[in-house]
Amino acid sequence: MATVGGLPEVADLLAEYTRAGQYGRERAQASEEVRFSFWESQSPDGKKHDAEDEQAFPWNHASDTRIRLADAIVNESADILVAAFNRAQFEARGIELQDAAAAGAISKTLEWARNGGIPDLSTEVDLAADYGQAKGWCILQVIWSRRIARRAVKVSLEQLAARWPELNLAILDPIREEEAIQAIQTLYPLFVQSESPSLAETDLGELKPARARQIVRALRADGETEAPIPYLHEDNPRVIALEPWEDVFVPPETTDLQRARAIFRVDWMNETELRAKVASDQWNEAWVDAVLTKSGQNSSVAADQNAQDILDASLGLTSEGANRDRRNLCEVVYAYTRGVDEDGVEQVRYTVFSPHVIGSVGTATPEYAVHGTLDYAHGKYPFVAYRREQAKRKLMASRGVPEIVMTWQQEKKAQRDAQVDRTSLSIVPPLLVPQRRISQIQRLGPAQRVGYQSKGEIEWMQPPPGNPAEAVELIREIDRESDEYFGRLGEGVDPVRAQTKQQRMVDQWLLCWVEVFRQVTALCSQYLSDEEWLEISGAPAPERRFESLQRGRNWQFKFDVRELSTDYMVEKLKAIGANVLPLDAGGVVDRSKLVAQTLAWIDPSLARAVVSDPTAASQKLFKQVQDDFAQMALGNEVSMTQNDPTAPRQLEYARQIVTANPKYQQALAQDERFQQLTEQWGKNKEFSAQQERNKITGRIGVETSTPIGR
Repeated sequence: MATVGGLPEVADLLAEYTRAGQYGRERAQASEEVRFSFWESQSPDGKKHDAEDEQAFPWNHASDTRIRLADAIVNESADILVAAFNRAQFEARGIELQDAAAAGAISKTLEWARNGGIPDLSTEVDLAADYGQAKGWCILQVIWSRRIARRAVKVSLEQLAARWPELNLAILDPIREEEAIQAIQTLYPLFVQSESPSLAETDLGELKPARARQIVRALRADGETEAPIPYLHEDNPRVIALEPWEDVFVPPETTDLQRARAIFRVDWMNETELRAKVASDQWNEAWVDAVLTKSGQNSSVAADQNAQDILDASLGLTSEGANRDRRNLCEVVYAYTRGVDEDGVEQVRYTVFSPHVIGSVGTATPEYAVHGTLDYAHGKYPFVAYRREQAKRKLMASRGVPEIVMTWQQEKKAQRDAQVDRTSLSIVPPLLVPQRRISQIQRLGPAQRVGYQSKGEIEWMQPPPGNPAEAVELIREIDRESDEYFGRLGEGVDPVRAQTKQQRMVDQWLLCWVEVFRQVTALCSQYLSDEEWLEISGAPAPERRFESLQRGRNWQFKFDVRELSTDYMVEKLKAIGANVLPLDAGGVVDRSKLVAQTLAWIDPSLARAVVSDPTAASQKLFKQVQDDFAQMALGNEVSMTQNDPTAPRQLEYARQIVTANPKYQQALAQDERFQQLTEQWGKNKEFSAQQERNKITGRIGVETSTPIGR
């Protein structure tokens, strides 16, 4: 596995895959049982029932409450992480001064990727947050997805005649049919390229003789027909959240994911998906046929993955085993390994295989679908690990929430069950009845008639001694301890400590996404065309040299957990407006950036929709002043504004426009109408500018400098 070159040793890959699957399965199942509050002999009605060979404790129909402490903490923590991702401010920084322009373009490209360029990203963010909190860690796969689909395109004799006149003659002559078929097959790639210019040469495909014959005969008979044309259906980065011990397996000794001996990505595919891979990814067709004969079989690694069964059982559903019924799906494993070639150069290799066809097919059928070198320019495994905690170096050492709260949840359940059972005893306590009167006892309950017995013959049994308040207090203490441990705001929890813990959790989460977007950046630089890059970022594509992509840039995701509090944000904005801006007599604060940041705090989606690029905003304002002067030069009045914060900038632009245009200078000296209109316009803008200065003077007691436009 460490040597690159030749054919892959699939048996070794299978052995390593099996070894990776041996560790963590029981741990994962125990975690699922705690999170979904599931145990053996559980009843949907939340009560204990006698079995044939065992009586329920403490009695039949006693309380068997399901406590959702672990599930609540997982969901709440995941909510915070998802909100942090959606509201975080993304920034790319150049390592050197000359990198600033490229970093700005990359920032825009990654904002595009985060806000729609990566399909289904919101779903994968949700899953990654959930997996990471529930299992302690998860892996995010970063790939470039390129899918070729086919569409039917109308082809007519007239259309072909315009480009290939000789072809028409061959099509119309039945004797020359074979010649026409060969010509159609030869010209097919050229026709495809004209219809789908974004396709690479390797994607053009070929037209099979039978389909070419149908086209020729239809053109001869009807003058037109439809031809199957491939087109680029998908060409963009993708990020996929992988659940540990379900979708992804790594050797147990793995510390740094990029140093892993191997990484195994498991997928379950139906027949259509498998056969499509033959054309799109050059999978071996004989291997696909062999795998389809093993449809529905689970390997020893995938056989016991029953998290969904546990969830269904905890909800009282009786579809036992239904979620592991994969009779129409095939287990496919993507094995990624890092090795060195004969020159000692490291490479990432990938092999697609299935555990069910190795050694079970004839020698003519290969044991793998495809094998090769991963050509991603960043040179890394296309995976990024997220850990909930950094307890030890090993990836699997990170614990999930259910593992931590298991005993707390059990203690809380014991106290809750005890409280419910005590309440049952207090409502209908046992009766002390003389043995001879047992048969005369009637049913007790609301509105039931009970015969009167002489005092001392039948009486209520006294409830067992104890203090119910102790159970309530213990439950409260369990909640306080768990809240304090996980940084949840609750009774008796220091809010500063809670915010510190939450901020650390968010920082760990966003650092993972920084690495994800670092890989996305390299893939965009590698695969986006110059036209696509310019359309997305508004700037030319960065360097595409391997060394440049390897070097990368510095990224930041910034988010303060306090920003989730509306009260905190309101007070923050008030403080800026009341205490900071009035002191900014020198114009240190860039107010356009402040407005953009404020909108991002309030609503990130709204900010992305309405905030303009500063350069574009300045150009728009400059054009507005140009249009005003052009209208006034024609003798037309322009609209006046009140309290216009852009007035000083407009006055400055007006001076630049007049200085650069001799015709305006001549009109100001000779045209009374133009003089009147420009004077009126200038007074309107000067009045707005003076109002802004008066506000500052009134607050700080110092008159500001003379405005630029005066």
